Amino acid sequence: MEYKNYITCFAYRSKKVLEKFSACDATNELNVTALLSVAASAFVIPFERLKKDHPFGDGAAFSEIGTKVKGVLEINFGDSDFFESAKFKIKLLSKEQLLKKEFDNSFEDIYLKDKKVQFIIDIIRNAFAHGNIYSCSKLGPNHHIDTLYFVSKNNNDKDAFYSALDEYKASEATSKTQKCKIYNAYIKNRQSIKTLNAVECSVEDFRTFLYKWIDLLSSASETPKENC
Repeated sequence: MEYKNYITCFAYRSKKVLEKFSACDATNELNVTALLSVAASAFVIPFERLKKDHPFGDGAAFSEIGTKVKGVLEINFGDSDFFESAKFKIKLLSKEQLLKKEFDNSFEDIYLKDKKVQFIIDIIRNAFAHGNIYSCSKLGPNHHIDTLYFVSKNNNDKDAFYSALDEYKASEATSKTQKCKIYNAYIKNRQSIKTLNAVECSVEDFRTFLYKWIDLLSSASETPKENC
């Protein structure tokens, strides 16, 4: 059956795929691979289709779900339905620590309760979009994966990052050549960011988080999930 829309229906069907696979995978050999495969699509595709400037125009056509998602993204993580069931931590990593996979020796954990939901979703979405995912077992290399990390650039490391960007945004009246110079400076400074955000969670906490995200996307009356 065709998709009614790629925000609600794609997410809802993604969840059904994962549930069916999990029911068949008695050995749990591929459960993390299935989880990450479904999550990559369920975060990236609906999130992109919600954008106002997306060429298919779903953000305007299905505005009810867009409004719902925007409202959730703007509240504190600690006040959201995600918080109690998804025991996430966030760590700041240097690029050197990331290369050595030194997640346990990173800087002090920053608790996420006061961060916006948008902050968490952005890190996870960016991690999937750029392949910045790491998995391991806290019990050792010969055990099933039990921990996931999602890594994204730390845009709070921004002294140089935003100075050129703000100048670029304010440069409406300048020449095209000057705009190009400012933009190139922005790109160069963006690449100079030295720290990264790494969200840490258990496999099962991430599964719960993913299901709650999909349930949010499937909650609009304009396309009932029963019609997907």
